[in-house]
Amino acid sequence: MKQETTGIPVTKERLLEIADIWEQKAIDKPLVANFGCGTNFLTRFRAEKEAAKGIKTDEQITEELAATTKQKNMKLSECYLWMSGAHDFYFKIVKKGSPEAGLFPTDYARTKTNESLMIITIPNVATLLENNKAKLTEKDMPENFITNGQTLCEELTVLNKTQENLKDLGPEYTIKRHIAFSKLYNSINEIRRAGLLAYKNDPTMVKYFDSPWPAGSPEKIPETAPAPVQNPS
Repeated sequence: MKQETTGIPVTKERLLEIADIWEQKAIDKPLVANFGCGTNFLTRFRAEKEAAKGIKTDEQITEELAATTKQKNMKLSECYLWMSGAHDFYFKIVKKGSPEAGLFPTDYARTKTNESLMIITIPNVATLLENNKAKLTEKDMPENFITNGQTLCEELTVLNKTQENLKDLGPEYTIKRHIAFSKLYNSINEIRRAGLLAYKNDPTMVKYFDSPWPAGSPEKIPETAPAPVQNPS
C-alpha cells in the first residue's frame, strides 16, 4: 500500500494500530507520566486518534466515489422510470398539442442522463400531477405515485451531493490529512521518548519502548504543510 501522506512511514490503518498499542503502553507504565505523558496528554492523544480515524485516505476517497457514483446512476435510472410513468399518466388526461400538454417539461428525456436537471424537474412534475390528482386517479395513477417520485428525488439529491463532496476533496484536504496523521505520529514518539527516559536504568523495560517505525523514520514530522499550489490564471 502506498504511503498516505508526506513523511508518515506507514499507512493510516497501521498508524492507528500503533497508536492503540502505545496508548496502552502509557497506561501500563505509569512512570511515563513523569515525563509529560500523564492524564492530560492521554486525553489529547485520544482526541488525535479520533481525528485521524475520521480522515479519508486517497484510496478510501476513490472507492467511496466509485460506489457513490454507481448508486447515483442507479437512482437516476429509478427517477427516469418514474418520470416516464408520470409522462404516460399525464397524457392520459391531456391531448398532445394542447396548452395543458405544454405544462409537462418538453425536455424531460434529457433527465435520463442529467441528475441536475432531474433534481429540478421532478418537483415541478410532482406539482403538476398533484394539481390534476383527481383526474389522474381516475386513470389508475397509484395513490403513492407522487410521493414516490418526491422520495426518489430526495435520495438522488443526497447521492449527488455526496458525490460532489468527494470530488471536492482536493489539496486542502491533503493538508488536513497530513496534519492529523503527523500529530498522531509525533505523539506516539512522545510516549516512546518518555518511556526511554523513565526506564533508562532498566535494560529489560527500556526495550519495551523500541521504535515501532521502519528503520530511518523521522523522530518528528512537521505538523504543518505548505499551502496548496494555485493554478495560474
